[in-house]
Amino acid sequence: TLLVASCLTGAVGQSAVAIFTRRVFRPGVAWATALMLGILFAYPIAFAWHAGSPGLETLLVNKNGPWRLTVYVGVVNIGWAGTESLLYWLRLRKRLALGLADPVVTNRIGLWALAILSATSISVLNIVLSSLGIPMGGAEGAVLQAIVIGPLGAISSVGLWLAFLPPRWYTQRIAARAEGGA
Repeated sequence: TLLVASCLTGAVGQSAVAIFTRRVFRPGVAWATALMLGILFAYPIAFAWHAGSPGLETLLVNKNGPWRLTVYVGVVNIGWAGTESLLYWLRLRKRLALGLADPVVTNRIGLWALAILSATSISVLNIVLSSLGIPMGGAEGAVLQAIVIGPLGAISSVGLWLAFLPPRWYTQRIAARAEGGA
């Protein structure tokens, strides 16, 4: 039950990121719509495929099989979200310099880019290191996780916190700095 719930919540979360990225950064663009739809359909297809053969119980002991494809779909998805937000943040920085953008919104987009690109880096590192035979789980992978993945996770978490739930003092500081007051 927990495994199915995990697959479902992961699929919903990734789908929300794809919908958000397309809607915010590329509304009405055909390739973005196609990419979003591909991401949305990849999860139920992989789930049904894995459930049919080799069976969901194999996910408990072996992460290979059709569901493994969602790892790569997820990397593409969050990589796309990170790239789009980084490009938009760069545009907003130019507008901010001309007084045509809000400093808090500009900062939030930059933080979202930082957070999502950090998460993308974690996923890519996990894929690359695992494919090289470097253990990423258990006691063997704990040191590598602590040294490499841990800091990226902290950067991602703080970036998300400040982007979506910033304390008032933080947003006031960003606004004051933009006005030259801090």
